Amino acid sequence: LLFAQFSILRQWALLAIASGYLFNALIVVAHALTFPGAFTPTGILGSGLQSAVWLYWSWHSGLPLAIIAYALLKDTDRTADVRFTGYAISLSIAGVLALVLGLFWFVTQHEDLLPITFVDVLPLSLFRRVIGGVVVLSLGGIALWLLWQRQHSLLDQWLVVALCALLLEVALASVLSAGRFNLAWYAGRFYQLVTATVVMVVLLAEMTRLYAGLARSNAMLQQERKSLQ
Repeated sequence: LLFAQFSILRQWALLAIASGYLFNALIVVAHALTFPGAFTPTGILGSGLQSAVWLYWSWHSGLPLAIIAYALLKDTDRTADVRFTGYAISLSIAGVLALVLGLFWFVTQHEDLLPITFVDVLPLSLFRRVIGGVVVLSLGGIALWLLWQRQHSLLDQWLVVALCALLLEVALASVLSAGRFNLAWYAGRFYQLVTATVVMVVLLAEMTRLYAGLARSNAMLQQERKSLQ
């Protein structure tokens, strides 16, 4: 939906946020493949206990970075040339795919180079567990501040909601959640769902409203033509 909006409006900000959501969608798959206990005790393709957690922090850094780019680009007058919007979308998709594959390759094939954060599927220490959370919360805070200062459209407002949900999830995961299947763990899963779906639902609702208005206008136009005949 966001790539389609970029192809029509040709605003670079839309390409940035579309790429951010595509990055999230792809890296979720990589995270699931390396998650300890999902397919193998430590994850597939040589991944270890550190692979999934670093993919998790990469995943949760992607959307704040994309929103920062979106907020900085959304008020500029520069637009993409209509002849090259298709190429821009293709290059964006290819670049995001290459980035995710590169991250997946690094955390699985060079897991020994990653800082040790988890031992036996449990956080090594509170300090190391919150390092990633502090980084993501800082990026999210910057993104929220920039977007809050520049919000003008319905998409801006719901991106704020999605970003707040992401920040709440990260805060629960890095500070409050001491294990799985407790209240904080389930709350984090709920906020993940909100982050992933709220913008899509709003875009679909807006498109449905616009199409309904267009259909009503066409019906009224046809009635006027019949009455004139």
